[in-house]
Amino acid sequence: MKRILAQVRKELTQLWRDRLTLALALVLPVLLLLLLSKATSLSVKDIPVVVQDLDKTPMSRRYLETVSASLSFNLSALAPNMSPERVLAQNQARAALIIPPQFERHLRRGQNVEVQWLIDGTDANTANVMRGKAAAITQAFTGQIQPATIRPAIKPLIRYWFNPGREDLKYFGPGVLAFGLAMFPPLLAALALSREGELKTILQVYVS
Repeated sequence: MKRILAQVRKELTQLWRDRLTLALALVLPVLLLLLLSKATSLSVKDIPVVVQDLDKTPMSRRYLETVSASLSFNLSALAPNMSPERVLAQNQARAALIIPPQFERHLRRGQNVEVQWLIDGTDANTANVMRGKAAAITQAFTGQIQPATIRPAIKPLIRYWFNPGREDLKYFGPGVLAFGLAMFPPLLAALALSREGELKTILQVYVS
């Protein structure tokens, strides 16, 4: 036990004298925690989406206003003579929304209308989130213009626990802390061994 305490005292003394290693041991984990917690996010916001409104009626503009009210999409108009596929291929947008002609007329008559969403599937996670957002917004818009005459028998009441604001920092923070605890002790041990090798005192470590 005395040998272990002596070795610990020696390592702490050398660590205090070596300011670079001390900075790596104290400052770098804090910087890593701040950077990873801020840079890593699963939230999808301000996705560039081009829009081709081939109907140009109050109903189509109302639908676009509903989509634009979401924080997930950032809409920009696309001329009718331009190809949405080319815009996606040139990485100028992540999705394209095409409203067909006679959009309002078919809705007034109670007919089904297909609104086309072209989504870039390069990032599978973002594509799935965009698909869910587009479906939810379209369903909410349909409920506004065509309210149901029969109230549903079961209405779900959803409440989020432990993270009601669904903040990514509260989700990634503990994981980043565990990642730092798993990564930095081997790094500091490797630095200590390399320092012992430079000082030609590595044999003392072997003996102790």
